[in-house]
Amino acid sequence: WVLWLAENVFRTWWFDPVIATVSFGIFVHWHWYHERKLVDGTFFDILGYGPLMQSLLAYWFGIFIWTSIVPPPANDIPDGIPYTISQFLYLISEVVTGIFLYDAIFFWIHWAFHEVPVLRKFHARHHHGDQRQVHQSSSQKFFPVQSFDVLRHSLVDGMLQVLVNILVQRHMIITGNIKTRLARALHNILVTWMLTESHSAAPTPYIWRRWFVGVREHYQHHTMTQKGKHRYQQFFGYLDDWRMKCNA
Repeated sequence: WVLWLAENVFRTWWFDPVIATVSFGIFVHWHWYHERKLVDGTFFDILGYGPLMQSLLAYWFGIFIWTSIVPPPANDIPDGIPYTISQFLYLISEVVTGIFLYDAIFFWIHWAFHEVPVLRKFHARHHHGDQRQVHQSSSQKFFPVQSFDVLRHSLVDGMLQVLVNILVQRHMIITGNIKTRLARALHNILVTWMLTESHSAAPTPYIWRRWFVGVREHYQHHTMTQKGKHRYQQFFGYLDDWRMKCNA
């Protein structure tokens, strides 16, 4: 059955997008559970499944279009399962460099969405809930960002994120080799997890926010209106530190 899974699941063209889809589903609902506890379960009525299903359909529609234009090199992709220390270190380097490259490339797109007036409309949907108000007993509580917002995008915004992710997944930037299947899967799991946590209104789970400033301060990106004082990087902070230093 292991060989069957390898040939019919792990080595198929659709394995990567399935991993991304399932990962988003798991991490969004995990954080959504903790958000609901803050407001006595009212998020069920407020959110529904609209953004999740719309994003799911748009994502897979885009994937089918991409694969019809650029056929996936299914037979040329190595599995990447490490059997030695050097292979394990290579796997880690594939994952780390891919995440760094994704974050660096999308920084410029995200910056343009905010700073170039003609492009702002394409990113406005993602910030649609920045003044969202959630009722809690007799008080009012604001949640400018929550886990489901990670999937709330315009078609252009969402397609650019997916396209950047596909591009950084094709080759290992250091060696130029085709990126291994296991590295692609780990990349998708970690990226979807960090993106979801960066949009969570709940104080827990506090995993990637503990270590990465871009994940930790994305909440402020949705709440701060002072130009240039919030971060556009989704995971790390070095490009934003450079940008804010230049603007000082």
